[in-house]
Amino acid sequence: MVYRYSAALRMDPSLPPVAVKSRVESVMATLGLTHIRSNTVLSGTGASGVSGGERRRVAIGMELVIDPQILVLDEPLSGLDSYTALQLMKTLQQVASSGRVVALSLHQPTPAIYGSLDTAMLLAAGLLVYAGPPAAAELALERLGWRVPEGITLAEHMLNVVNDPASLQAVVAAAHAQQQENQRQVQQQQLLLQQRPSIPAQTAASSDCSNEDQQSTTSPAAAAVQKAVGFTGTPRSSYAGSTAVNKPWYMKGAGTFSPRPSASGQARVALGLPDQKRPLSRQIGVLFWRGMLDMLRNPLLTAFHAVGGLVLGVLVGVIFYEVQNDTSGAQNRVGAIFFALCLLAFTSVTGIDLVQAERAAAAREMQRKYYSPFAYAVTKLVLDGLLLRALPALLFALPFYFLMGLNPAPMQFFVFLLVLIGFSAAVGALALGFASSLDSPGKTILVMNLVLLLGVLFGGFLANKGSIPVWLRWISYLSIFRYSWEALVINELSGIDLFLSAPGVSLSLPVKGEVFLEIIGVHTDLFLVNIAVLVAIYVAACAFVIFVVSWRNRQHKH
Repeated sequence: MVYRYSAALRMDPSLPPVAVKSRVESVMATLGLTHIRSNTVLSGTGASGVSGGERRRVAIGMELVIDPQILVLDEPLSGLDSYTALQLMKTLQQVASSGRVVALSLHQPTPAIYGSLDTAMLLAAGLLVYAGPPAAAELALERLGWRVPEGITLAEHMLNVVNDPASLQAVVAAAHAQQQENQRQVQQQQLLLQQRPSIPAQTAASSDCSNEDQQSTTSPAAAAVQKAVGFTGTPRSSYAGSTAVNKPWYMKGAGTFSPRPSASGQARVALGLPDQKRPLSRQIGVLFWRGMLDMLRNPLLTAFHAVGGLVLGVLVGVIFYEVQNDTSGAQNRVGAIFFALCLLAFTSVTGIDLVQAERAAAAREMQRKYYSPFAYAVTKLVLDGLLLRALPALLFALPFYFLMGLNPAPMQFFVFLLVLIGFSAAVGALALGFASSLDSPGKTILVMNLVLLLGVLFGGFLANKGSIPVWLRWISYLSIFRYSWEALVINELSGIDLFLSAPGVSLSLPVKGEVFLEIIGVHTDLFLVNIAVLVAIYVAACAFVIFVVSWRNRQHKH
């Protein structure tokens, strides 16, 4: 399934589904992964997992689905036992045999793994020290005065040479001298090309062949270094822009480098070709499809939210069952509605773990141009808003509203439902924003709880807004609880008659719901304003998520 996901996001969008499916099947057969088609990549999820070597092959296959001509792997054998590492190397040999260049970094390879390489490259201080057949490295090091000691493998000795301060300085000096000599040769040949502006194509081709066979003009000192190190090529920067210059070892016999039809946009941009961008709708569609599949494979979180919302809705509805239009009924209405908001708000932190757990993988995929930060953020907002916010809020509201006996008018019920879902979605989006910006779940939960507690305190129910000190009153305008709670109680109490009484007094005074709201500091003429501000808070929270995801993606680039 991960291969279909990678192919859908990275292959040429104009390719037919049959071609994409064929490519996915071919990659799985090449890597020997057809037997784990239905397995999960990560163990411990309740389904059958895969081994460490199979997990590495899965990661390699996600790159192979775009049919690259060059595959660069950073320490693909790290953490694997010697047998598994050797089997993975054999797989990479098979991948390379199909006409690709496979470049990988190795630390302390076994003799069998080192001997399986076609070409070994040794780097030191950013310079190429040796490039050639693996076995020839021993002779090259001996010519420089560093014979392989007894009991130490060749690969281990090569790493010792470039890490030991005593030998590193001499090796870097030799490599630097070779690099300067190569650059001098390139400059000379570029000067010759400028003096011959018009060369027939056939003559230029034959010139390439003759230049590859001829011995380049080299100073005696550079020739000695070149012979000792075993390097006969030129740096990449030295041959760019000229076809008559001696080609380096990795371009010998190579033809024109052109991307395959399925090449990703990243490869096309690197080659200066127009990028075949995937439409934003395709990115969001594929991410939504993957997110829904993840929810289906791991349904416990969604199920807990749904069942928890339903059970708590019934419980709170029973506690406040059939409220009356008296003093206790008015008190129960405003209190139960505020509790419902608090319940939905503090359960919004459950989405934090999901974002934190997949942050590293999402960052890698965005860096590799699987999808844009905007597409990722929108998908997370939609999935979180629908499955973890709207669904539990709906299941909570249905028993809660009717068991309490709140305003039976259809319009009032639908307004109640929309405000409750909008509040839950806004708080959930705010939690996603903090989860994307902070580095750990602990920090995110702490910050989120502090924000919510301040919102509760200044929400208008626990403390009357008029009694709050003037220099702190501005905080109430930042509380999402204030606008949501006021909108809900205005929706519920407007237009009904309450019969208020006091202890020890036999009389009950009829009071309009609007008057009661004014007594507790809620202005009924601000109903639409409260709705508009709630919508604005949700939009701002979504923009905050998109900004943070985009900002972190730019930070990873640097």
